[in-house]
Amino acid sequence: MDTRAEEAKDDICVCIGDSPDKHKIFYKTVIKRRRSFMNKLVVKFRENRNGQKGFTLIELLVVIAIIAVLAAIAIPQYAKYRQSAFNAAALSDLKNVQTIAEAYYADHEVYP
Repeated sequence: MDTRAEEAKDDICVCIGDSPDKHKIFYKTVIKRRRSFMNKLVVKFRENRNGQKGFTLIELLVVIAIIAVLAAIAIPQYAKYRQSAFNAAALSDLKNVQTIAEAYYADHEVYP
């Protein structure tokens, strides 16, 4: 029988009964075992052939490729937003000039 199945069977045996404390113990042991299993799994994937821990070249290249794709998407969008902000500022300046010219006309009855 699989060791994980035996451990689960032991946990279920602990859970039998009406005491709420036993349920808490059951859930805590299941969570601890899941965490330890995931930690072992992560460490197993991080070990090289020599038993050293670290990232492989392929993993680093994949991360760099993902960052490059995200940058290729983000940079044109940033340039577009920057251009639209510049256009909005220019329109605002033109409206201010128009307001000033109208105020001058109201005072002197002639445009500058």
